[in-house]
Amino acid sequence: MRILKINRDAYIKTLSALLLLLLVSVSTQAQSFAIANEKLNFVYWGIPNKLYIAVENFDCRYLKVFTDNGTIVQKKKCAWELLPARHGGVNLTLCDSRYPMDTLGTMYMSTKDIPKGEAMLAGKHSGHIPRSMLRGQGGIYASLTFDYDIRLIITAYTCTIFRGDIPVFSGKTTGYGAFSEEMKKEILQVKGGDSLLFSQIKARPVIEPYAKEGEPIKISFLDYPEQDLEPISFIVD
Repeated sequence: MRILKINRDAYIKTLSALLLLLLVSVSTQAQSFAIANEKLNFVYWGIPNKLYIAVENFDCRYLKVFTDNGTIVQKKKCAWELLPARHGGVNLTLCDSRYPMDTLGTMYMSTKDIPKGEAMLAGKHSGHIPRSMLRGQGGIYASLTFDYDIRLIITAYTCTIFRGDIPVFSGKTTGYGAFSEEMKKEILQVKGGDSLLFSQIKARPVIEPYAKEGEPIKISFLDYPEQDLEPISFIVD
């Protein structure tokens, strides 16, 4: 019996670690397989998912993988990148590239939305913030609670400053999380005891930004709906 092992982690620690993972039995007309999957047999749609695929007693050089949802690209000898285009699950078909009609096996993986991100300011979701620290911030940003080669970029939000219960400033920005010039001016004038509320926060996932030497950073938005992030608030010390 051939053993198929699939690991969703982009950087596989060791093959032996896979033996500790959940085993799921899958049968085809020709063969039976035992499948080990670290992520409980699901992938995230709309973003790249890194897979490690190995068939026992089979050279990865001759392994060809097809999907019925999105695209799958071989990155290294036994490493693949799957980008599901929609909800509804993914069927993977493994073939011998030397004999395209020879199907080694199939596997179904369900699809999920990426986890919701969290907005942050100065490394915090809420609480107290010293006025000196606040003045040194350039804006708010979004963090993800899972380890993938993507980031969330804030696309819009509203900043409201309260003095007591009275709002003394409210402004909107669409500057990728950065404070607008108007916000910067008002933030420089905050006093101890003032509070800040960041609300109506929108964010979109992007492929990890990169830049070649001497060139500006390139941001590639993924074809994925905007996320509505929870508001965050702070009291100025």
